[in-house]
Amino acid sequence: MMTEGTLSHSFARKMMTQERHSIFFVGYADPHSPAGHIKAAQQDGLVELGEQTPPAELRCRVEKFDFSAHAPRESIREYVRSVSPKKVLLVHGDRPALEWFERTLRADLPDSEILIPAPGAEIEI
Repeated sequence: MMTEGTLSHSFARKMMTQERHSIFFVGYADPHSPAGHIKAAQQDGLVELGEQTPPAELRCRVEKFDFSAHAPRESIREYVRSVSPKKVLLVHGDRPALEWFERTLRADLPDSEILIPAPGAEIEI
């Protein structure tokens, strides 16, 4: 939800003002939360990010996908294989789950780059 004071809120605030960045939503965001405000905003419009944060201009690309947050890992694996992306970023889950996905997707997609980036790492697309 990108609640004020969280890391996702800080990242979104920095990313949303830069055209070179993108924010991808893969599930539900409460319409009254900062994430909901970003999802509903128009390009170059001002977005309210909370009571203690001044509004910011939305300049980055925003995309919305309708994924279930509760999909079994085999379903996620099959989807990633069907898309066959050049780069996969594994950013959510406990360490053993991330490592399983990394090993499995490296075997499934030998021409793709599979990454588990450190928190705050910048990734070149």
